[in-house]
Amino acid sequence: MLRNRGGFTLSEVLVALVITGVIGAAATSALVTQTKFFDRQEKIGESRGVSQGAVNIMLSELRMIEPSDSGLVAANDSMITVNVPIGMGIVCGNAGVLTVYRAPIDPSVLADSGYSGYAWRNAAGAYTYVQTSTYPAAGTSSVCSTNRVSPTSLGTGSQVISLSPTAAGALPGFVVLLYQKIRYTLKPSTIVPGKVGLYRRNMRRSVEEEIVAPFDTSARFRFYISDAATPADAPPNPLRNVTGLELVLNSVSERQDTNGTYPVTTFKTSVFFKNR
Repeated sequence: MLRNRGGFTLSEVLVALVITGVIGAAATSALVTQTKFFDRQEKIGESRGVSQGAVNIMLSELRMIEPSDSGLVAANDSMITVNVPIGMGIVCGNAGVLTVYRAPIDPSVLADSGYSGYAWRNAAGAYTYVQTSTYPAAGTSSVCSTNRVSPTSLGTGSQVISLSPTAAGALPGFVVLLYQKIRYTLKPSTIVPGKVGLYRRNMRRSVEEEIVAPFDTSARFRFYISDAATPADAPPNPLRNVTGLELVLNSVSERQDTNGTYPVTTFKTSVFFKNR
């Protein structure tokens, strides 16, 4: 006589398989969704890093620009040329050459800066820029003492230098800035073909360097005119009315989404020139 054996009926097995399939499909769908989400977040993070890298480089230089006739040299929505201060000093004398007591500076900074000239500030606070290809030379210390310009407040490591050509009107005690001319350009990238790159060129050097990429084609420069609250798309004439810049640095991931598009991170920041 056969006894009943414990086990599952065919119906129970089929029901279990159906339930397992439903749960498995749901888990797989959730896993795929989460994978896509994290992959997209990673791509957005990569593109955001491009924007932040560009900002870190540019802000350190653009914040030092003097809002004057020659702080911003040339500009349009894809290019800006600026005179960036690299050192400062005090006029000691002005006879044949401009003798300046320069504040301490890392010697390698001046040597590698691509020095483009100097600017002196008059009693009214206005700067006059003097462009030159002649690098600063050693100056005569006695000129400072003769004209009773005390350099002691500039600290250890200061140096007396001579600048040429000389500048009529630059009197002892006036402030002097040493500057380099820098051009930033947004144009087709050589690092990531088909995208936009940010290029930096020291105008005393022959090499233009692509420093950050890739950006979306919407990346551009905009201009704050006479302290306006909203930036304009085009620079004014004259350029001295520009008091700051809006950097529209919309970056793009180098990797495609599943739909074939490249994720774009919208990024805008404003930088205002010195004393604004």
